[in-house]
Amino acid sequence: MDYSWVALKGMCPVDISEVISYVDSIEIAINKKGEDKNLDELKEKLIIASANLEIMITRLMSLLYDIEIIKTPIDKAIYDLLKDDLTGYMAIVDEKQKSCIEVFDGESGSGIGRTSAFKKVLMVSLYGLIYHSLKTSSIEYMNLRKEDKGKNDFLRIFFLMMSINLSTLGGLPRRKGTGLSTHKNMNIRSIFKKPFEEQVREEYKERYGQDLDFNEEEIFEEEPKEEIEREGVGELDYD
Repeated sequence: MDYSWVALKGMCPVDISEVISYVDSIEIAINKKGEDKNLDELKEKLIIASANLEIMITRLMSLLYDIEIIKTPIDKAIYDLLKDDLTGYMAIVDEKQKSCIEVFDGESGSGIGRTSAFKKVLMVSLYGLIYHSLKTSSIEYMNLRKEDKGKNDFLRIFFLMMSINLSTLGGLPRRKGTGLSTHKNMNIRSIFKKPFEEQVREEYKERYGQDLDFNEEEIFEEEPKEEIEREGVGELDYD
């Protein structure tokens, strides 16, 4: 399947130029054929590709942390939940990297099989998670019939698509099994209605132990929520 990042950049309501600037290095690594004679070189490229994938996600979240996108406490809560899920997802990728291609002194080396398995993790992350979530969200946003449509609406749609894709890929949301962590009752129409906002408030309180008690003026007074600790996270269901 052909993935056009240039076309995606043109349709996305958020400028993702910096985000997709890391794509080439990742694609080079995942498209490189592995052989025993160049296995160490391939592993090194895959580790760098994994780092670039994390930078892509970090830059994307930085772009979304914008006054045109986060306008209300609900928007801020959605942003925090989304960042939480993606941070946890990258923790799972880290674990796969360690088990598949990082070998310490005295341990037996990982072969083509495990190296190929990690290539698959990166492919699924780059295309199945990032590309398709952005593309579908951009299309749904363009088709959205809403007189006062704003970029915070794109954030809601993107959160929905990420929730669906993370659940399908076996990421954190499916394992948590709470409110917004599953997509069973979520659709494009529902995310603009009051019950969805109540769900956001409930999940925010469940995850962070506090109510959404800040107002619009306080949204950007604090730094973005720091990355959660990457420990105790399960494995991707790719095997």
